[in-house]
Amino acid sequence: MTMQLADATAELDVRSADERAAIEAAEASAIVIWRGDRLAYRDVPARIEAIPGRAARNALSDAYQEAVAAINPLRERWYGARVAAARQLGFDDVAALHEATSGYRLDELAAEVQRFVFESETVYFAALRRYLALIDIELGDASEADVAYILRGAGFSAWFDVRDLPRITERLAADLALSAPAETSTSDAGYAAYAASLRQLGTTLAAAGAGGRVADPALPEGAGLLFERLLLSDSWLEHGLGIPDEEVPVVADFLAFGALYRLRREAAMLFYEQRLHRGEEATLARAYYSGTIGLLTGTLAPESDYLAGIGDGFKSATGFRASSLAGALRTAVEAKHGLGWWREPAAGEMLHQVLGNGAALRADDVVAQLGYNRLDWRPVLRQLRTQLIGEMSGYGGPNITTRAGTRKV
Repeated sequence: MTMQLADATAELDVRSADERAAIEAAEASAIVIWRGDRLAYRDVPARIEAIPGRAARNALSDAYQEAVAAINPLRERWYGARVAAARQLGFDDVAALHEATSGYRLDELAAEVQRFVFESETVYFAALRRYLALIDIELGDASEADVAYILRGAGFSAWFDVRDLPRITERLAADLALSAPAETSTSDAGYAAYAASLRQLGTTLAAAGAGGRVADPALPEGAGLLFERLLLSDSWLEHGLGIPDEEVPVVADFLAFGALYRLRREAAMLFYEQRLHRGEEATLARAYYSGTIGLLTGTLAPESDYLAGIGDGFKSATGFRASSLAGALRTAVEAKHGLGWWREPAAGEMLHQVLGNGAALRADDVVAQLGYNRLDWRPVLRQLRTQLIGEMSGYGGPNITTRAGTRKV
């Protein structure tokens, strides 16, 4: 059977459309009662991460998870419809369909992801410990809501004024001789809004040569991450965003921690989705979800989320491959145009050439053009390590030395 990944995913979407519509309706109408207020279900996660008090933050998170659990029977029907559709198309399960249509082996990707997890463990947990200590939480005792509060980055909001975003995005596009993406409204604030806007610039570039239809979803996502990770560049933070030189290491340290957390969580989701999409029984899947997220991110993850965050297909696999593609693109463009490549029209032309045929290219084809044998996570981890630490003194001890200075933890 010959089928493209986009076609296979679209077919599953069509055959589970009624179940998806039921979930959308339930989420749109669901209400979480909190201290006398009626909060719209979809607004609650942003409300949770904005609460500074730990007890209140986790109490609202618990109330939200009750609503998640109440909607889960609809999600289970939706997922069952997708499994049935995959079998009707001639595949044993959703994982088999994905492997047959994506062009890569899940087990081979998972083996690479496992290496990334191992290599990033020490630096990640040292950073997590530092940031949890800032809000008086011990390593091993944090919930996902606690980390969401940290990653909101309220203390850094002064450097990420959303009113400046159109000007910054337009200037970046002009310097690279790219078409600026159409302005879109977003509920994001602070650095999250900047990340979304920069990411859109990259995805617009990749989609421009594909006529809106890409062969590999990792391609536009990887291009988007290339631009989003300008937030991890000292050069761009200082000269593109205007952050004072003495503040750059502090901001970069925080943003690198957030990026590493998200990558390790994505890795956990890939391991979990492999089990789920190969027929894991629901009760075991719930426990495996919570345990895997907890092990790799150091947070307490609620079992009730086991279907709420999986998306359509192997979103985690696409995300990890996109991250590796972004790392290869950054390495190549910096080698040719320097750390300030984002100011060079020739760099924009290079990216146009490399990404220009997204309707036919896969991420592996792009890195081959750049001279690499395969997608590789190492350039990404090297960048994150550079931003996170200069020297690490006594992991598990009382002090951690970073680019931003020595902090008592």
